[in-house]
Amino acid sequence: MPAPHGQLDLWLPPDAEVSLRFLGRAPAWSRVPLDRVTLRQRADELVAFGSPALRLRSLAIHVRRRVDVRLDPSGQHRGVSEATMHWALLLEPERTARALAAAAARSRFPPWTAELLDELARRDDVRRSLPSRRLMRLAPQGRFTDLRPLFQEGIGLLPELNGHSPLRIGWGRRPPAGPRRRAIRLGSARLTENSIVIHPALDDPGVPLWVTGQVVFHELCHFAAPPLDEVTASVAGEHRLHHRAFRALEERYPRLDDARRWIADNLTFLLSR
Repeated sequence: MPAPHGQLDLWLPPDAEVSLRFLGRAPAWSRVPLDRVTLRQRADELVAFGSPALRLRSLAIHVRRRVDVRLDPSGQHRGVSEATMHWALLLEPERTARALAAAAARSRFPPWTAELLDELARRDDVRRSLPSRRLMRLAPQGRFTDLRPLFQEGIGLLPELNGHSPLRIGWGRRPPAGPRRRAIRLGSARLTENSIVIHPALDDPGVPLWVTGQVVFHELCHFAAPPLDEVTASVAGEHRLHHRAFRALEERYPRLDDARRWIADNLTFLLSR
């Protein structure tokens, strides 16, 4: 059967059904601009461009940093193949099908496959979906404190986050030894990565949990009340980050004043960590 619009002269298996698997955790998939339904449709398009050399029966889609494609030839003696690829390959189903068909027929991908992978890796929407190395290292369990209960308690106070993309939280790395610091940033909301990083100075048995919880809640408020753009902030006379809506949300924390007072009174201790 010819391909649509006569673009490809490839054969469509009459009983083509592919087992599609999505590899990776929900936070990583939340950065992909296509939903599962669309990805499934793109996978069906890819399968529609089958060939006598390629009878795809299993397709695994991943969201790792490397944009790649692999074909497992172990099932070739049964006339079927299994492929694993980065989700970005589904943005080019026809070209990906050609590459897979060539690999199935000749046991190697054609040279132009590298150009396709490089082209996809340079796309802005693909680059934004790639997990950063620091995000991959993010761990909520510290030496003394597990951030997850505090994280969930904070989310419970912010119904504005209902429907938000999944968020991650973890401890940052301890800074290298150097000159004595005069300031410390106890938390960081990475809005483009949907993640929160907490300074390891708070991972200490001497720090009350309600203090660490306040820092976590403060960063969560940045997702519930995002920063204003510079023009809006200037016209409204607002702080771009800690604007009126943000401060109203932050006031929901039960021991906000106590936590602020503790941090101010123990700043020397925190700076020494």
